[in-house]
Amino acid sequence: MKRSISIFFIFSATLFGIFSSTEYFRDNLNQISFIISFVIGFYFLYEYLRNIFLASKIVALHHSATRLSFIAKYAFSFLGCIDFLVCIPLFILLVNGQIPYWVLFLYTLSLLKLPRYIPGLAMIGNVIYVERRNLLATLMSLIILLVIFSSLLFAVENYAQPEVFQSIPHAMWWGITTLTTVGYGDMVPITLLGRTIAASTMLIGIAMVAIPAGIIASGFIDEMRNEAILSTWKSVRSFPLFKELNSEKISEIASVLKSQVIPSGVTIFEKGSFSDSMYFIVEGEVAVIVEPDPVLLTKGAFFGEIGLLEVAPRSATVITTKKTNFLVLTMHDFHQISDRHPDILNQIRQVASQRNINQ
Repeated sequence: MKRSISIFFIFSATLFGIFSSTEYFRDNLNQISFIISFVIGFYFLYEYLRNIFLASKIVALHHSATRLSFIAKYAFSFLGCIDFLVCIPLFILLVNGQIPYWVLFLYTLSLLKLPRYIPGLAMIGNVIYVERRNLLATLMSLIILLVIFSSLLFAVENYAQPEVFQSIPHAMWWGITTLTTVGYGDMVPITLLGRTIAASTMLIGIAMVAIPAGIIASGFIDEMRNEAILSTWKSVRSFPLFKELNSEKISEIASVLKSQVIPSGVTIFEKGSFSDSMYFIVEGEVAVIVEPDPVLLTKGAFFGEIGLLEVAPRSATVITTKKTNFLVLTMHDFHQISDRHPDILNQIRQVASQRNINQ
């Protein structure tokens, strides 16, 4: 609930900050805009003070640190600074009784608070942080190329267009728009050598700009893989079958399980089919079609183990009754885990024996 409220205020503040820049808004500042600004600012101030309070409470877990150090750590962090900046319009409002319209743009900075409430955005931030050295190296390469090509073009074009390419800093504007393949067209070389340099700059720019995209994409895939591994680890830990295992063994098992989501009403396998894997239910429900009545299995249960234990065809048909998330263990991995963890194999045998009796 609190997350939804915070997201609502963030988007409301952003829209308010955007429309405050319009001429109509500037000419029609009234009591309603005053109230909106006050409510938004007050909520952001509440969040800021709440975060300072929570930071002061963390000190109880770190006896060697002082309360002030944790408050300062939050206050001078990136998000702490953003939390403070979006409170500035409220401070000005309380002091002057009104807010200059150009100050309200600070409300748009509240968008930077979204990673707290939307995990996907936080993941992108983590990727950039992890790949910061590679991204910095790419940025430095771009800066070096920018200086070199801008200097070359200035040397070539200054004689032909002294009013356009007045200096190297002027030429660097051309270099930025060319390396990034934007090309506004406000500065164009006219000499043959200048155009040759420009063509080379464009081609190199395409390659160089693509590098950061590749780095971020690769890092994003790695981050998603890590998130998936962590999610699988937590799911494995929640199964009664594995509750006695330590973290190392759970990680070993989680590494061989494959996540699979199957919609409702889909047949997982049919009776008599080849047994190649067993399934653990993370979320959802399946129906095992046996006589006299079908058996429903829900979160935490597993099935398909009988065929792997007995190296025999499937003994029943299994159908999903809801959209179900599984962790799938193949036959090869099943036998490897069985050899390493005979206690797990014994528990699976007990469940399988009970099911054979019931059938």
